[in-house]
Amino acid sequence: MRVIKQDDMTWRIQAGPGIRYSEDQAGNETTGVSGIVSSRFWYKMNDVMSVNNDTDILTSDASTVATNDLGLNYKMTDTLSTRVSYRTEYNSDPSDGRKNTDNTLGVSLVLGF
Repeated sequence: MRVIKQDDMTWRIQAGPGIRYSEDQAGNETTGVSGIVSSRFWYKMNDVMSVNNDTDILTSDASTVATNDLGLNYKMTDTLSTRVSYRTEYNSDPSDGRKNTDNTLGVSLVLGF
């Protein structure tokens, strides 16, 4: 469902049921009923800069996994852009010895054609 649809800003949310299959690092497999909620937001600041925020929450009997990716995009030429992003991943039941939360700072060079 589109919540906002404008030339300089869009926001879309969606949700639904599913089946989740996962395998941990020890090789343990689980399959079960799941549900997901997703949000996609994009805002154009000006002709060269935009920001986006993508969020997903997937839940099942095994665990809940949430990811959030916040990015700043800078258009350098018609075909070349840079992107700086901050991604957070959360798992309510991580494998033994693993943390619940992982954060990643990304810097990318994007080629469009």
